Amino acid sequence: MYGVLVPVRGGDDIVLNKTEMVLGRHPSCDIVLKFPNISGKHCRLAILNGYWYLIDLKSSNGTKINGMRIMDHRADPGQKVSFASHEYFLKYDPVANGTDGFNPPEFFEADFFRRSLFENAGLDKPGASGRRSSTSAPKNINAKKSLDDGSFKEDYSGLTLDDLKFDQ
Repeated sequence: MYGVLVPVRGGDDIVLNKTEMVLGRHPSCDIVLKFPNISGKHCRLAILNGYWYLIDLKSSNGTKINGMRIMDHRADPGQKVSFASHEYFLKYDPVANGTDGFNPPEFFEADFFRRSLFENAGLDKPGASGRRSSTSAPKNINAKKSLDDGSFKEDYSGLTLDDLKFDQ
């Protein structure tokens, strides 16, 4: 056993018996929570260097640690973790799970810094309709200015907010 999720409002404990698990409503998940506000594949739980990490799988109602919505974050022993509105205390021992005693990284995924701040905060989903994706680039901007030596220099001095149109 690598840890346990203890329901805040009572109920059966959920034993974390593998080092990587998927939590969700779908029957193929390692941890099945049959609630309508839990996504089919809601969250991935994984151990890295003795510590549990929660990686939200773009769920509709989010994953939180101590009330803060996360996309990818370390969950320390005793913290309150939430999947949609379902709250649990995460109980485990990093030493028993194989920590080497060094400070663990805050994030599990290596590409965390490639995502936008909105995505990392759980406020934006790439490609979501009506929202600007993290890879959007301004259109219709001619910001190159020719110099006497034939090279170019970027010049944004004449642009207004109307000139900045983003992909939708």
